[in-house]
Parts: sequence; C-alpha cells; structure tokens
Amino acid sequence: GGLIGDGPARSAAACMVALITEARHGPLRAALSQQEWQERGRRVLSEATLIVTPHCLFDHWLHEFKRLVNPAFGLRIISVPSCARLKRLTVASFLAADVVLVSSRCLLSDAYQALGDRLSKPGLRIWDGEPGER
Repeated sequence: GGLIGDGPARSAAACMVALITEARHGPLRAALSQQEWQERGRRVLSEATLIVTPHCLFDHWLHEFKRLVNPAFGLRIISVPSCARLKRLTVASFLAADVVLVSSRCLLSDAYQALGDRLSKPGLRIWDGEPGER
C-alpha cells in the first residue's frame, strides 16, 4: 500500500503508523490471484508501505515512527530524503523494508524524471534547444 503524507497532523500520522504496524506481515502472495502473480512480469513486488511526503514533513514522519513504534517491534524503515540516497539502495533493501518513506523532492528531481522517462519511454528524445534546431 501507499499514502501521501502531506499533512502535519499528529493524529493522522499516528493512525497510519498503527495501521502499518498492524498489517505489517500480510502475505502478498495470498492477496494476489494466481493469474496476477504470473502476470507480474519483471515487476518487483514488495510488502512495504510507501509514504510520499513533502520534504518539509519528511523528518516529522520519521520522528513519528520513532516516537510511536517500540524498537523491539523491529519495524524496518527505509528513508529516502534525496536521489543520492535512492541511488545507494538495492532492490533487496526495498524487499526487506516494512515502510519506505520518500521525500517528494526526490521524485520531482530532474535525475529521477530522466530515469523514469528512460525506463517507461525507451527511445524518447528530449530536445534542449529551440524548436528550429531539431
């Protein structure tokens, strides 16, 4: 699952943290039909909850998890405040995570947009010059 964490309300964050911890070990394989499982193709399926938040609230969400969840619970959180951090992570890191907290700054960066274009639109050419220079 995923959510947009765009509000600083403590009650909303607390509810989401509680929901995530309660549903933490729901088996993904059981949630998908046999056909959906076979059709996943090259997509990597993760049981982590994705939280995308404005950069100004990123630390707030991270603090709420630390404040509300006992470390003994073993909740695995990946924090991605920037593209530099994203580049250092592996697929295995995401598969092991319970929560992936991402700053919207990362998703709005030119580097991330260019990577998304290369992956989703192979062969796309982006023109930097004037229209007459094509």
